Amino acid sequence: MSKLLWKLETKKTTKDADYQAHLDYALERMKNPSAAKVAVHKELPPGAPIGCNED
Repeated sequence: MSKLLWKLETKKTTKDADYQAHLDYALERMKNPSAAKVAVHKELPPGAPIGCNED
């Protein structure tokens, strides 16, 4: 079964509002992937992360 069909079937039976919202968002992104926005992250600062310079 495709992911889209599985999500549609799961959406009908779930009672959890948070999971219902997750499924709605996922279905919306699957129906129109070109409208999905990719998250833009800040550039990492130079140097090793804290705790990785242990000698």
